[in-house]
Amino acid sequence: MSAGIETVESAEFTVPGDLAAVAAAAAALHRYLAARGFPEERWPGFELVVVEALNNAVEHGLAVRAEASVALTVRWHGDELVVAVRDPGHFEPGPDWGELPADPLAEGGRGGFLIRSGTDAVEHGNDATGHTLTLRWRLGPPRDPAAVLAATEQTLEGMTAELGSAFETLTTMFGLSELLATGPAFDAFVREALDRVRNQLGVSVAYARMQDEAGEPLLMGYQAAAQAPAFARPALGASEAGVLGGGPERSIESCPALPADDPLQRFPGGAVIVPVRIQEQTLGAVVLLKAGSQFFTAGQVELIRSVCDYIAIVRTNTELARQRERQLRMTRELEIARGIQQSLLPHVFPEDARVSIHGQCLTAHEVGGDFFDVVTLPDGAILLVLADVMGKGLPAALLATVLRTSIRARLDAAATPARLLRQVNAQLHADLEPLNIFITAQLGWVAPDRRELRLASAGHCPVFLTAADLSLTRREGGHGIPIGVLPDFAFAEEAVALAAGMRVVMVTDGLYEFVQADDQIFGLHALGASIQGLHDRSPAEICGKLHAKVLANRGDAGLMDDCTLIAMEIKA
Repeated sequence: MSAGIETVESAEFTVPGDLAAVAAAAAALHRYLAARGFPEERWPGFELVVVEALNNAVEHGLAVRAEASVALTVRWHGDELVVAVRDPGHFEPGPDWGELPADPLAEGGRGGFLIRSGTDAVEHGNDATGHTLTLRWRLGPPRDPAAVLAATEQTLEGMTAELGSAFETLTTMFGLSELLATGPAFDAFVREALDRVRNQLGVSVAYARMQDEAGEPLLMGYQAAAQAPAFARPALGASEAGVLGGGPERSIESCPALPADDPLQRFPGGAVIVPVRIQEQTLGAVVLLKAGSQFFTAGQVELIRSVCDYIAIVRTNTELARQRERQLRMTRELEIARGIQQSLLPHVFPEDARVSIHGQCLTAHEVGGDFFDVVTLPDGAILLVLADVMGKGLPAALLATVLRTSIRARLDAAATPARLLRQVNAQLHADLEPLNIFITAQLGWVAPDRRELRLASAGHCPVFLTAADLSLTRREGGHGIPIGVLPDFAFAEEAVALAAGMRVVMVTDGLYEFVQADDQIFGLHALGASIQGLHDRSPAEICGKLHAKVLANRGDAGLMDDCTLIAMEIKA
């Protein structure tokens, strides 16, 4: 049996007595080791140890012979890499060499710790010609430079292929960006995107199924090459349904191997089904079919994924544009509705030697459910109406308008507010009950020459009265139920004698049920005190001051409910 031939890789470098030469020596060592398969991720730590050893040899070992040089020897034998640093000096390591110094401010000792901690073994040797520091690492056997070169070439080939795929992807993406700049419709964008991918990748069939607003898959962007085998427009099958249902991407190398009930089974080649998703939401899927034995490469599949991402972004932007358009249209409609609602509120109020009246409405949203009216009747009496429709927004505003119309159609009953409420309730109940909506209302009939006020309430807030002596009373107006609760209800009526100097204030619950900055409800008691403090003010000032108090005291939540009131002054 013949002995095996063992190869030992070795090299020697001469380092001049100049610290500046250490970096060049390390670079030369790096090139030598890299060509033999030295693991690149280990080089930074390895370099740190070798440079520290060379610095010590140049700075201290050559101190006795400045004209001399340092010898750096490398030997790779088996799985062990040995580096020897020899200088003409002499060094005897102490028992603490390689340990961190006890004094953290000490200038010496750290180099030894760095060398020992960065190697598997360290040896010091002295002889008549100098000192040798031997460093050992267990790395595994070196590789043949030819094998390293072959691996490098293979890596370069892979990188070239990846760059080519990236170039194809960038070309397609730039083309789609230019297309998007023209602002095409979404379906036109999808057709163009699929046509570009089909031509670039040489696929036979390309189509997309996008989910509509109801979640139903719609076939769009269908493309089939003229040279492709006959293939009918595919129906939705199990392969696509799984991806559209949120499943992962599907790669089918042989469509004939699919179950017979899958429409793709009729195609003689392979297929890839890539989901169109954004933020985990599946918007649709792109299906590409390729005839022949060559399947899609990894780079081609990555290109398809990029196109799907682009389609998802365009679809999302299209939907956002639709929502923005709907929002703008809704905003415009609300502005029109607000203008109509404001135009129906009274803007000129009775003002003479006997009485002064003012009303004001502050809505929480663009339009509100609060409503007030001040109607001067033919006989000189005045009808005061204050109402609050349950809910907010357009529905409440619409019902408030219906209530206004219903009341104004029955002004012949205004002198008896309870009877007027009963008639209005009988008319509106059939409309309000299916909507599960009700309306609270307060009606006041005022005869200034007789100084008489008749009140009737449909579950509404109390009426505040302040006398000349600043006393405050609250009148409920009969404690009736809201309009729309029962089809026929006999409302009660309350008569109030008026006196000179008296103030009468009718409100909706937004004036006292708002949350203040301290998270406490303002309340009826506080509202009454505020009204009492404004007794000497005009009706217009009372309305303005009370609204200002609500706006100043409301918490961070803002105005949550409409605030409406009517103020009346009985003059001398």
